[in-house]
Amino acid sequence: MTAPDDDIDWSLATFEGARLEQMRRWAALPLDRIVAALEEMERHAAPRTPAATKPGIEK
Repeated sequence: MTAPDDDIDWSLATFEGARLEQMRRWAALPLDRIVAALEEMERHAAPRTPAATKPGIEK
C-alpha cells in the first residue's frame, strides 16, 4: 500500500516549488561538493558543446 497523502509536500509539485527545493539542497552542500558537481557537469557538457563556442577558440 502507498503512504497517505499527509506525508507528501505538495508545494514541491509545482515548477516554482521544485526550483526552490533544488536551490535549498544546492545551498546546503559543502563547497567541495559544489565544486566537484560543477566539474562533473562541465565534463558531461563538453562533448555536446560545439568547438566554436568553447573558450579560447577563435572563429
